[in-house]
Amino acid sequence: MRVDLIELLRCPASHALTPLVTVANQRDGESLIDGMLGCPVCGAEFTLHDGLVRLGDPVVPSHDAARAVDAERTAALLGVSLPEQRVVLCGAYASVAAQIASETGAQCLVVNAPRRATLGRTIDQLALGPAARWPLANASCHGVAVDPAHVALLTDVARIVRPGGRVVAPVAAPVPVGCRELARDAQEWVAEVESVSAPVTLRYSPPPS
Repeated sequence: MRVDLIELLRCPASHALTPLVTVANQRDGESLIDGMLGCPVCGAEFTLHDGLVRLGDPVVPSHDAARAVDAERTAALLGVSLPEQRVVLCGAYASVAAQIASETGAQCLVVNAPRRATLGRTIDQLALGPAARWPLANASCHGVAVDPAHVALLTDVARIVRPGGRVVAPVAAPVPVGCRELARDAQEWVAEVESVSAPVTLRYSPPPS
């Protein structure tokens, strides 16, 4: 996993979002291959092996690899077109990560890839257990695609996607707070994360004398 992405990881435990401390055992250029990650708040430890960070036992249903996912469609829905963009692909969407990365140059983070998915070390991978919040820093990605097994993560998705970024999810899932629906069909909807209004600063002015 790339070092710049590891720096965006946060402890998945139910306390304040906390950056993880990393100890690298094997490194290949800008990527870490093996090591350990630990939380300075709760003391939890997580493994990094062969480029995959395991933050929990992954949610991988038996049917997740059977669903056909189209790479060009997914990239278009997420608005992926630039190399510096980072997108998160959950479950069944892992099957198109390599193609999207190859054709657009975007950085793809795969969460809970199906067992039959073939991914090289160029694709960052994360194993995540059942959770309702992302172990990622605020506004750390440009888009997220979730399959039916990961809809619980939608409740927290507007936090990690930058304003103007997109979310793709199953049509049966509700559009989360902080997102504005753009379109839907019989299979999926796509929404845009709305900008957060800047806080208004109130100043005290003494009454005229």
